[in-house]
Amino acid sequence: MKLWEEKLEPPEVCTDRAIQWWLEFTKTTNASREQESRLRNTPRWIVLPQRRLKMNIDGSWNAGRLVAGFGAISKDFNGCFVAATTGRFDDVSSPLIPEAMAVRAGLQWAIDRGYHSLIIETDSLQIVQALRDPTLNSSIIGQVAEDCKALLNTITKANITHIRRNANIDAHCLAKVGLSLIQSCEWFGSPPSILTDILVEDCT
Repeated sequence: MKLWEEKLEPPEVCTDRAIQWWLEFTKTTNASREQESRLRNTPRWIVLPQRRLKMNIDGSWNAGRLVAGFGAISKDFNGCFVAATTGRFDDVSSPLIPEAMAVRAGLQWAIDRGYHSLIIETDSLQIVQALRDPTLNSSIIGQVAEDCKALLNTITKANITHIRRNANIDAHCLAKVGLSLIQSCEWFGSPPSILTDILVEDCT
């Protein structure tokens, strides 16, 4: 005696459902591939006007040691390496402060290098918004943000923009290195070995 009765759908219904499933699967797969292709083929480097430099800046933080690292790298309008610097800050108690301190250190370094026409990029949207806000910043990064605004005003032509993290890898690597340094390091003309592969990929 059967305890239940199986209800089989007509073959044409099963076929229609299988076709529908396949179409949805193909559509989703193709969309994912197209998105991946767009991301893969999107160049990290955007050609700049001649005589203008681009500087990428990033900060990193070690919560256990309460230290922060910063990295800044400048490139010319062809995307070629010009110079880079990295260093460390001690007694840093918040993860947001290193990003602001990194921008301040990068701007001071750029001024010391004599840069006067500069595009600055960072992956910290909060820092970019703070520096674009003309009102007095009273947050935890307030003093550093105001220092950055003052430094920006001393550069003849400077724009600061937000970029994605994967477009700021070179500065991020430098910031990580900075966590272990005792004093700041600089490179001019030739990049450090840790950036060689990244810079080659940016220009391809």
